[in-house]
Amino acid sequence: MMKSKLLIVEDDQNLRSQLKWALADDYDVLLAGDRPSGLEALRRERPPVVILDLGLPPHPDGVDEGFLALTECLQDDPRVKV
Repeated sequence: MMKSKLLIVEDDQNLRSQLKWALADDYDVLLAGDRPSGLEALRRERPPVVILDLGLPPHPDGVDEGFLALTECLQDDPRVKV
């Protein structure tokens, strides 16, 4: 049985690894550490679900980059669940 794809966009390497470890049995987990690489993975792999950290570089203490990523994800694929 083929697993569904799941994209995790998270700048914290340790958290990214923990999420992948926790979800890898059930999903084909794709990883990205920032908005540009997350959007590239979304466009290339077309996962139906994205787990998105709102505090992404270059301003990890704010939410602007995360909300921009959310907007771009939904513009690119309105069916994706973020």
